[in-house]
Amino acid sequence: MKHEPTYSGLRAGQRTYWGVLLLCLLSLRLDAAKWTYIRMADDLPVGSVAGIQLSPRDLVWIRHQDANLVSEMDGYELFNYPIPSDAANKVHQSRSGQLWAAKPDGLYVFYRSRWTPYQVDQI
Repeated sequence: MKHEPTYSGLRAGQRTYWGVLLLCLLSLRLDAAKWTYIRMADDLPVGSVAGIQLSPRDLVWIRHQDANLVSEMDGYELFNYPIPSDAANKVHQSRSGQLWAAKPDGLYVFYRSRWTPYQVDQI
């Protein structure tokens, strides 16, 4: 009795099927996506970007590399906020809308237009 080699419990034909299905789903998702280019002429304050994050609220947060700024894009407008220089390259927004960034010894939380540092003790 000859056995086909398996990969993660799937036979070669099954792997091909799931691979093709995955590619089809990905191509549908990419075709449905609308890509927007943002330039400095569109009020992007700095051309270099250190990190980009898509929030659960479908906002795009852009952390700039050469400036202590973070930009929020809602698809229509771009808003810029100052950020502390030692904040990490990405900002994160929770489902409830709370915005935060990591710092070397804790977290910054953005509330009422200002970043508040919180110390996190070592575990």
